[in-house]
Amino acid sequence: MALRINDALPSFDGIENWINGNIAGNELRGCPVIVHFWAVSCPACVLSMPKLEARKRDMAAQNVRFVLVHRPRMASDRDAQKVEEALRAHGIESPCALDESEVLAARFQTADSWPYYFLFDGSGQLRSRAAGGVGFNLIEAALHRLVASAACASTPLAA
Repeated sequence: MALRINDALPSFDGIENWINGNIAGNELRGCPVIVHFWAVSCPACVLSMPKLEARKRDMAAQNVRFVLVHRPRMASDRDAQKVEEALRAHGIESPCALDESEVLAARFQTADSWPYYFLFDGSGQLRSRAAGGVGFNLIEAALHRLVASAACASTPLAA
């Protein structure tokens, strides 16, 4: 079963392979965070990338952080170059963890669902989660409510 509402944001510690920078420690505290689990072989995941990047641009002033986690669905997904090419093709600049050993999948309890989205508030508590092709649409309203009520730091966080 996936994380429950109000559960704490799991740690990204121990993930050694990243694209577009990495996340460490309490770096994600203070403003809303969307964690997006995806796979390069997942059509719904790839189709959601432009919308995800557009929301990141739209919400830059609210300091919403986006972190991607590439969780392979099949052996061919383990090619880091293919993952990097997919990110580049969609203009994704957010940090992307390569979860080849499924450490993060276990921490976030994603089961076998792609894509999977988690929305955490500034204190690191889970506020919404959704899976599948319409998953981002399902958490988007919760994101807007959260941003409207958040007292984020005025200094933008690094992408």
